[in-house]
Amino acid sequence: MENKTSSSTMYYLGLNFIAPGIGHFAFGCWFRGLLYILLAFASLIWALWETIRPLILTIFRFIQDTSADARIETINWTYFIRIGIPALLLLLVWFWSMLEIVIIVRKKNAAKPTENTL
Repeated sequence: MENKTSSSTMYYLGLNFIAPGIGHFAFGCWFRGLLYILLAFASLIWALWETIRPLILTIFRFIQDTSADARIETINWTYFIRIGIPALLLLLVWFWSMLEIVIIVRKKNAAKPTENTL
């Protein structure tokens, strides 16, 4: 019985490894799966925006200013913090969804009645 429990846990955990929330969808927890997918997608978009924002601002400044006045924004430690916060949020959502799917699957398997064979 333990082998079947661990294999089903690994199945849902593998689905959650692909993207947070996919294992919840497959298990039947639709709301939690949607919540994790939306949180992960929002933090990914936020991190991508923080990554390309300096480039977009530099291009706009170059178009608006004369070429002599145009300058490239220097990258300092605040740039990495602005990218790091959404990246950490994405990792937190991902790991939390993986931990939660393991807990949910084990709890449901423990609640199932066991078959006694003689």
